[in-house]
Amino acid sequence: MTLEDLANLGNAIGSMGIVITIGFLALEMRWTRMESKRQQRITLQQSVMDLELALMSNNAHIALNKWDELAPAKVEGVTIAELGNSFTDEELNTIQARMLHAICHLDMIIAKKRHGIISQEEFELIGATMKSLISPLAIRVFALEKFMMKPVREFLQP
Repeated sequence: MTLEDLANLGNAIGSMGIVITIGFLALEMRWTRMESKRQQRITLQQSVMDLELALMSNNAHIALNKWDELAPAKVEGVTIAELGNSFTDEELNTIQARMLHAICHLDMIIAKKRHGIISQEEFELIGATMKSLISPLAIRVFALEKFMMKPVREFLQP
């Protein structure tokens, strides 16, 4: 083996090392992106839990329980004025805030599903919960339609 052959062998080994390094870099970037997405989900879940805790700490759960009992029974013809007989203004404001939060949360969940961050199983579970929470009555009474993005509007179609 001549010196030139050794140099060519060294170049070939160096080139393979560069290809392996680039492959490992691509794999490492993928792992980092997956970890970043996981951290974003954890942060989102923590903020949702914080909001739920804040809502529950001021007896909002009483208003939400009253709403859950009323919403399936009365879908047609109920107005905000008629709801004023069953709920105080504070309770209605709390329910409206919860519905607006649910719409924003649903929009994020739909975007995450579209980008592959959450699985189909997770989406179906969360989606069913959101559909039951954001009822047609809530959409009509609290005028939630104007706050909905197109994907949310399409998802909530009956």
